[in-house]
Amino acid sequence: MASITDVPEHRIRPIYDALDSGSPRQALALCQKALKKQPNALILKSLQALALDRLGREDEALEVCEEVKKAGPTDEAVLQGVMMVWRGCGKHKEIIEAYETAFSKQPRNEELGNHFFMALVRAGGEYARMQQTAMKLQKQFKSPRYLFWTIMTIWVQAKQTTDEQKKKLMTTLAERMIVKAGEEGKVTDYESLLLYLDILTTQNKHAEALSLVLSPLGKLCKLPVDHSRHLITLHAQLHHWSEAISLSRDILRSNPDDWTAWESYITGVVSTGEDGHAFVKEIQEQVVREEGRVRGPWLAGLELEKRLTNLRNKQNGEEPIEVNRADEAGVTPEMIIDFYTRFNGLTSCYDDLRPYLALPPHHQSQVIQHFTSLISPNEITVKTLRPTLNAEKILFYYSTLAALDEQAAMTNVKRYMEKYKETIPLGEGQDPRSLHPGDDYVMLAAYTLLYLQRQTNETTTRQPIHQQQHLLSTLLTLELSLHFSPSAHPLKLLLFPIYTALAVPPRLLSLANSLSIKQIQHDTLSYLSTDHLESTSTSLDALRAFYTTTGIYESNHRETPEMKAMCWKWGTWSQVDGFDAFEARLEKSLQRVVTRTQIERVRALDCFGDVEGLTHVLGDSKAGDETEWSDNRDVDVMVKLADMNAGELVFGRKAYPRERKGWLMLHGCMRDVLLLLCDHDASRFHIEEVMGKLTVVETEGKEMGCDEDEMYVARFLATVLRIMTTDQQNATDGSEQEITKLFNDIDDRIRNTVQPSPLNTFTHLTHTLELLHILHLLCSNIHARTNPNPPKTKSKSKSKSAMPHHHPYRAKTTTALQALLNRLDSLPREMEVSVEVPQWLKGFEKMGRVKMDVETWIREAWGARASEVKEWVQKALKAV
Repeated sequence: MASITDVPEHRIRPIYDALDSGSPRQALALCQKALKKQPNALILKSLQALALDRLGREDEALEVCEEVKKAGPTDEAVLQGVMMVWRGCGKHKEIIEAYETAFSKQPRNEELGNHFFMALVRAGGEYARMQQTAMKLQKQFKSPRYLFWTIMTIWVQAKQTTDEQKKKLMTTLAERMIVKAGEEGKVTDYESLLLYLDILTTQNKHAEALSLVLSPLGKLCKLPVDHSRHLITLHAQLHHWSEAISLSRDILRSNPDDWTAWESYITGVVSTGEDGHAFVKEIQEQVVREEGRVRGPWLAGLELEKRLTNLRNKQNGEEPIEVNRADEAGVTPEMIIDFYTRFNGLTSCYDDLRPYLALPPHHQSQVIQHFTSLISPNEITVKTLRPTLNAEKILFYYSTLAALDEQAAMTNVKRYMEKYKETIPLGEGQDPRSLHPGDDYVMLAAYTLLYLQRQTNETTTRQPIHQQQHLLSTLLTLELSLHFSPSAHPLKLLLFPIYTALAVPPRLLSLANSLSIKQIQHDTLSYLSTDHLESTSTSLDALRAFYTTTGIYESNHRETPEMKAMCWKWGTWSQVDGFDAFEARLEKSLQRVVTRTQIERVRALDCFGDVEGLTHVLGDSKAGDETEWSDNRDVDVMVKLADMNAGELVFGRKAYPRERKGWLMLHGCMRDVLLLLCDHDASRFHIEEVMGKLTVVETEGKEMGCDEDEMYVARFLATVLRIMTTDQQNATDGSEQEITKLFNDIDDRIRNTVQPSPLNTFTHLTHTLELLHILHLLCSNIHARTNPNPPKTKSKSKSKSAMPHHHPYRAKTTTALQALLNRLDSLPREMEVSVEVPQWLKGFEKMGRVKMDVETWIREAWGARASEVKEWVQKALKAV
């Protein structure tokens, strides 16, 4: 059969040129023309598949690739073409089979062996086959590269296996091979040394690892400081504290800001009871002499005192270590003030100090008194702005440790905003992408208001959230600041929980878009804008947002295997585990399965009465399958001035971002119930397992992050399951009372649609729609069971068991839908929001525009969702 060498250059070159220039249509035409003359030329078929793939004709491209694969090609150009198509489609199995066949035909072809090995790398989890292939290559070509491929594959298997006997065997084999490689002089680079150390230290062979670093091989470290750090780590593991402390001191004398060395030094002196203060003071004096501006030595002094205090307070039954210091006061006000005095001009000053501000009450008052005296009523200048803001933050921290005095707190808010107004001219003319110099005043005002609102909610009757004036004032304050600082991402992040609670998804999505979230941030940050979106947004906007965030998971399938292949190609062994873990975390991402479930809920609701469509939406879904999900959500991205961030202040401690375990379990059960109702055959489903999960959600839901409404949904679904599992003889008589009760519950839910917050209102409403859908399917299902041979009708309904017009259940469904439709008409009046501008914001000229924008966003968001629900109800009425 013709290969690449059988096709003339003048015929094949234009095809490559067309593909390289981005003209796949032209390339396809040239391939088809050439194939008429040489129909068996594999290179032409390979290029044809590539052109088809780039035209979006994936199925045709894969058919051509399969045809090429059956021919068993060995030409590299042919294999590369089909491999590019398969790789783009995630068909790693086909790539492996093609290269395995080629390498078996030409075992002396090193290039094919390399491609076969890399195909296994990209597929992931094929370490046993990778080991066999690497050993074959090493035996054939005697290259150190393949030796380390073999060692690494064995070592990865040793770390991943749960079989203790296999782990011991693999570990021993990897160690013997790396030791032999070192003796033969084949450990020649830093990455190989790191692999050697990893094999030893994982087995707790720290003495052998120390000997290795002290041997000539230790000189493979890229920098002397790397060599010292390895020695420090190993000495610490062996409790050779004097050596670890001495090496840390050597590093710190040359680099006083090396925090890793400071941590090692502090750990050493705390563990031995040695007085570490003299050396800290020595380095501080050295920095002062050299006129340096590094913070490390002063932070080290604070950290040392904190560790010693923790050690003294530790109550674990062990003998206390005697610290060689007469004064055991811990972190003192003088240390806090000294650090502030030296570094108050740095943005990081407060964040550096915050871990050490938890002082005894008598020390707190001393600190508060000092920093209060620094707050000057004088006009803010560029020079005084940052020191003043850092002092304000320290005072704010202490104000949150006890109940806030509302009058004093509001006085502070007014002062913050007056100072912010003074700083506005300082930001004129700066790059709009830069943060405004006075943004932190807005941050202080916003957090003060949020703490006040939280305190009000805890001490008085909780108002509906859209009537909580402190919360709405926070919203106005933050939105106002964005007019002067449009790129202030710390302020935008504070808006996400507020708009989520107010159920204003268009503004949420607009803010998310302005943050330019990219790549991995779609996994770590998308929860900010997409949580609850399936309940609060229109379906089109929700689906668009969900599908945008899922792109990272497709990229993970395409790009991470390439990064893994690069690690093996260039021998960066220290990165192999990292990329494997990265790929696994994205594959098992909690946010990924949450988003899939949200998509599923939106699409399922659009299939009211359409059994075929609903089965298609749910049939192949694995969205809620229970497993150990990786929670990659970044909860530290939001600025936190005290002990709680904005999300925790709005939703409650530990409630933001919400725990998803119970939610996923509930909606996984809902999917199973819907599929059961579509299928009518209970024998195909694990009813007892689903019922057990529903019982867990119903009884333990609060501990799993579920609210009362979700726990009710679990009870509702459990009742539906009980009715479904009733035998056919009693299907009508035994279930009629329970079904009537379910309809009565739906009526109660419709009357109580408006909840304490807009978010709760719309999630309650979405649950009502879902339960109505389930109840309609249940009634249709019972009708089908009790009337197995219904008369033929001309109904166009896609439901397998459409109820006749006179059926009582049909009348109940219609009545419930009509009641919901009437309830939706009164919803806008009951959820009217009035945003009042507080007195201390009225002096800003743009405040009127901000108020109008906020009210418009809220009103339009609620109206859009309510209108879509009305359309859904009207569509459901037609389906019934």
